[in-house]
Amino acid sequence: MKKEQMQGEIEALNFKEDTYDFDGMIRLADCEEAALIFTFEDEDDGKHYMNRYELLAAHMSIEQKLNRIHHYLEEDETHGLFVSFAVVYEGQLQLFNGRSKKGKEVDMGELELGNHMIYGMLIRYIEGEYLFDEVLYFDGENKSHSWAERVLDAGELTFMMKEMIMEFED
Repeated sequence: MKKEQMQGEIEALNFKEDTYDFDGMIRLADCEEAALIFTFEDEDDGKHYMNRYELLAAHMSIEQKLNRIHHYLEEDETHGLFVSFAVVYEGQLQLFNGRSKKGKEVDMGELELGNHMIYGMLIRYIEGEYLFDEVLYFDGENKSHSWAERVLDAGELTFMMKEMIMEFED
């Protein structure tokens, strides 16, 4: 598939549980110190809000984190896990794989990243499948709500994130 054809297609990614190494992807995210945030969908506005009552503590072992993540996602179809992929920090675009680039080096389509805005994936588990959506997470810190909204055009970032997600397909 050409890169242009892959852009904007993250929302179509879903994998059956037995054909996707979900644990491997989460282990990599944990090693890369990506944000792992539990969310729940508000069916009225379609946003995925941070669940302030269910947290993954930094001191937890990866096995404890994986058990909590599986339990949380299987508990309810409105539950999700946000995994960060790109953020702007000190004028540089910081990517999941530890690379950093000047913002102008990457075509981000209509996406604008700024303070407290993180581009990433929202993973849900529904009827034996992992569903991936590309989202923009608004971090309200402890001052206001934090939530994720679907992204329609993230340019090259869509291609880069899709490529990473697909590395774990069996």
